[in-house]
Amino acid sequence: MQTKIIKSEGRIISYFDNSDRKVFHNWDGPAIKYSDKSQKDEYYIFGKKMTKDEWNETKRDFNGIPPSKNPAYEQSMLH
Repeated sequence: MQTKIIKSEGRIISYFDNSDRKVFHNWDGPAIKYSDKSQKDEYYIFGKKMTKDEWNETKRDFNGIPPSKNPAYEQSMLH
């Protein structure tokens, strides 16, 4: 199981590949990022499409708090 990134036709696409199936996925930003700014980036977590606000909420709920506000995360960055 791993997340992969491909570039295709002016897009950067992140997806999760677990051998059974491939689904759009990115915890760090949009799963589909367009170089053409006339199109909006698309957010997915494990294949579920969501708005940016839903994506932010899901990301925060995954660990309870965002990594930038987690003291354990800050400590791990010091080592």
